[in-house]
Amino acid sequence: MPYPRFSRLAGLLWLPWLALPASASPELHDTLIVTASPIATSLADLGQSMAVITRAEIRAAPVDNLADLLQMVSGVDVRQRGGRGVQADVGIRGTAFEQTLVMIDGIRMSDPQTGHHAMNLPLPMEHLERIEVLKGPGSAAFGPGATGGAINLITRRPTATEAGVSLSAGEHGYRAVAGHLGLRGETSGHMLSATRRQADGHLSAEPTDFQLQNAYYSGHFDFGPHELRVGVGIDDREFGAYKFYVDRFPDQREETRTLTAQVAGDVMAGDWQLTPALFWRRHEDWFRTRIPEFGADFINQHETRVAGGRLGARRDWSGGVTALGLSLIDERIESTALGDHDRFERSIWVEHQFDMGARTRLSLSAAGVDYSDHGTVFLPGASMSFSLQPDTTLFASAARSARVASYIERFLPGGAGNQGNPDLEPERSLQAEVGLRWQDDRQSLSAATFYRRTTNLIDWARPAPDVDFMSDNFGGHRSVGAELEYRLRPDPPWLGDLRLGYTRLHTRLDDGGNEIAYALDHPRHDVTLSARFTWLPPLEQSLQLRYVERRGGGSAMLLASRLSWRWRELEVSLEGSNLLDRDYIEAGFAPLPGRWLIAGVAWRM
Repeated sequence: MPYPRFSRLAGLLWLPWLALPASASPELHDTLIVTASPIATSLADLGQSMAVITRAEIRAAPVDNLADLLQMVSGVDVRQRGGRGVQADVGIRGTAFEQTLVMIDGIRMSDPQTGHHAMNLPLPMEHLERIEVLKGPGSAAFGPGATGGAINLITRRPTATEAGVSLSAGEHGYRAVAGHLGLRGETSGHMLSATRRQADGHLSAEPTDFQLQNAYYSGHFDFGPHELRVGVGIDDREFGAYKFYVDRFPDQREETRTLTAQVAGDVMAGDWQLTPALFWRRHEDWFRTRIPEFGADFINQHETRVAGGRLGARRDWSGGVTALGLSLIDERIESTALGDHDRFERSIWVEHQFDMGARTRLSLSAAGVDYSDHGTVFLPGASMSFSLQPDTTLFASAARSARVASYIERFLPGGAGNQGNPDLEPERSLQAEVGLRWQDDRQSLSAATFYRRTTNLIDWARPAPDVDFMSDNFGGHRSVGAELEYRLRPDPPWLGDLRLGYTRLHTRLDDGGNEIAYALDHPRHDVTLSARFTWLPPLEQSLQLRYVERRGGGSAMLLASRLSWRWRELEVSLEGSNLLDRDYIEAGFAPLPGRWLIAGVAWRM
């Protein structure tokens, strides 16, 4: 049983903090946010739960990929196949990967083929400034698809000329190289980064090898009160997909390539701040399933293209703050298995925030979304915050969200383990949340309870293990949970950031006696702990601990750690994942790697 070990570890970590000095560090409640809405600009303005992963935490984390990094946030369920970020699904508070919106600098990275590709992102870790995780339905400005929440990856802006390169190698034939260059001028800034990671595989007799590479450029240009931002990236993956999606035919292999481009700006027009944006995404997917019974390989090839534009406007006036906008998105697919399809999404939205006295703030929002193949949905929302004290805030929110089925969910032919349903109806959800946020100069505490009800929930089900999963709409969905997150930023010299979180979740669904693939396989209990230590001035250690107990069965305690020694611009590190060597399956039927050690060296100027 993992509980006694967890209790002893937690006790050892907590004891030294009782003697910490009460001196202050930068105030947490002034944290700048950009994800929550086009109106809220800091945590003090927000009537909803939100978590932020800072640049310091990103650099120190004992991980080499985004999927493992997100596991430090309470309520975020990262379900990996193969480990090391090869393929990962991300859900928030019990939602599945199709119900979570991933963005780069506020631009949607959705893939109409399947949400399995949402984490095929071109951003190397070095390019990240911070990550903002909004829990619960996304702002009306996001459009549909953010039922569980939204994850915004915010790129770095160099403040001076900088450069760096890193090399690492480890078990299972792992080797990696990464580099970045940042330039800062008087009116512009530029950042270019790239990485390549590969391994021979953690199961020598099965296809578990991988080769992953990505690169990204971002730039911003200042024109007085106006600003222009651009981003271009590529992500290329080739990997053995052993038991990734089906267990009946485990010998699978996949190759994907993602290209993204976006341009956005801030333009002042009188009293209005305009935020226009254009974006484009192309995704190629080659997937092979080897079926011995037929003595042949079945190969599916898919190509999706997403292009869109958005225009937002914001104004402060005597009646409060008003934001409104519209967006147009075109989604297309050409597929040997799914056929050729296209659809169009149009949306308009408005949000208004006003003060009700000196201590209460209310926000109301509404969005209308029209789907070319499903009609129009109306998505209202509201949130409120009440300041009990300068450092204590009560908040509450409620909102509707909706999503249409992906092309895989609708058109996948049966015979290889899964079968789509072209008659799927859009799912619609209502979520409500009540919580409390307390923050002082060096620590913060957030507690919330939440409820979600979904009509026509889209999921996959099968009556027996020897038949295909089929996508369908399900009724009777109810999900209720509670969440607690504590953060501490004490003074040096020896203890850095600490983050401790716990999420409890229960879900009910009319499953008809079938095995449900996703909705009922969430963590019932999810405990996360991350911390940084400085043992000697040049020697630092970071820890990341997670205990998960899933409703669908199975539990595990996963421990990762990183030791680093720095001398001027040089850093030498030793990183280990799954240090307790647990056998665990997070998604599909693919076993995750056991203990994995990697050594690295990096130079930064």
